[in-house]
Amino acid sequence: KGKKRSAGLKQFFTLTSRYFRVKLRDRVSTAILLLQAPIIAALIALVFDSPKERMAALFILVIAAIWLGCSNAAREIVSEQSIYRRERMVNLKIPSYLFSKIIVLLLLCVIQCGILAGIAVPALEMEVSFGAMFFLLLLTSLQSLLLGLLISSFVSTTEAAMGLIPLVLIPQVILG
Repeated sequence: KGKKRSAGLKQFFTLTSRYFRVKLRDRVSTAILLLQAPIIAALIALVFDSPKERMAALFILVIAAIWLGCSNAAREIVSEQSIYRRERMVNLKIPSYLFSKIIVLLLLCVIQCGILAGIAVPALEMEVSFGAMFFLLLLTSLQSLLLGLLISSFVSTTEAAMGLIPLVLIPQVILG
């Protein structure tokens, strides 16, 4: 049992390292993902400039965190279907694969939520600390990241994954 756990951990670290390098090499997509947060935060700061609008700004920040988490992850599993199937034939462990995705995408969410909170809290003169806002946005983004991975695991094309995002996110906005 100890050897299985060790093999799973080794696989996790290998997959995480490989996935991180893939993200770094895809400079255009990664840059777009990283630029979304400061652009969204700046727009929120520009539009919601009155203290009376803080609650609306907070709502939009949460919606942005939901969008960022889900859109970061929705294409990740479906885009690697052939690689995943081939590696499953040579004993790829599903938890190692899944957690490697979660860790790398969570790092991206940490950066995005840090930027959102770092711009929004001082610009909107919110009565909450950066840490509290960051934590709120990160938890929201994490659940959306997991939802994005779930979407990605159910569809057969990246286009279908992107098409499902509004169908999944709009009810969250309405019910929020």
